[in-house]
Amino acid sequence: TRVMMSQSGLNLFTSSDVEMAQRARLLKRLGFAIFSSPVDQYEPFLPEIQERLSECLRIVMAPPVHVQVFLCWRVLLVRMSANNLTAFWPVIISELIQVLLQMEQDLVTACKQYIRGKRKGAKGERQDPWLTLYLAACKLVDLVLALPASNLPQFQLYQWAFVGEQTQRRRLIGSSTTVVPPDFEPYLVRMANILDQEGLPECKPLKASAGRPLLNVDSLSSLVDLKPFIVGLVHAYQRTATTVIPSRRHHSSSHSDSEDSMSNGEFVEHLIAKDFLELS
Repeated sequence: TRVMMSQSGLNLFTSSDVEMAQRARLLKRLGFAIFSSPVDQYEPFLPEIQERLSECLRIVMAPPVHVQVFLCWRVLLVRMSANNLTAFWPVIISELIQVLLQMEQDLVTACKQYIRGKRKGAKGERQDPWLTLYLAACKLVDLVLALPASNLPQFQLYQWAFVGEQTQRRRLIGSSTTVVPPDFEPYLVRMANILDQEGLPECKPLKASAGRPLLNVDSLSSLVDLKPFIVGLVHAYQRTATTVIPSRRHHSSSHSDSEDSMSNGEFVEHLIAKDFLELS
């Protein structure tokens, strides 16, 4: 009897982890089913899909589940017409802001630990599930900024909160230009400024190319690894309205020759498809 009670207690203790893992797997299957379908095929089921995603977001301290929600959102952005996703945007923006705010706090800690010579496994830095969630959030921001504005008209109302307005003249990272600080500093600009301090590794910012996301990595060992992406994205959107970001084939050393030869649409779908692969 004692053994049975002990086993029951163990099952109760691990049930939440098992449930989260199962939810994450089911969300991944849902995302892959939508990704494998023609555009708008799942349009009749969008209200139910939205409810399921919102239900998963209500689970606290569940990074693996939330990672799959972000992946589903990326899939929906390329498999659904813009007018069908209007109801999704308030939740997407709210969740993005929440995750980026937490990421900003952890980035301060990560930078301090890096400077102290504790790059990996330092006490106080979020462990892998949280780094994976932060990477998923950055990939979503990367995608919505890369897709043509005509494809995401609703997001244009919120873009200023992440990278600011392209028509604004703002201080570039590493520039000597002096301007009056804005009342609100966009989330990615704040993180770029955190990363712009002595003691952190020098890096070449990723170069933005119209219609092509920048992030092409599967994992992070530290939030500091995001410096080339964050600084590169901020540089791209701190230009004046008359500056045009050219379309390039060889815009980043992180892309292979085969990826450089893809069209913008093919490259976006290639990046999403890679995130469905199971990493050993």
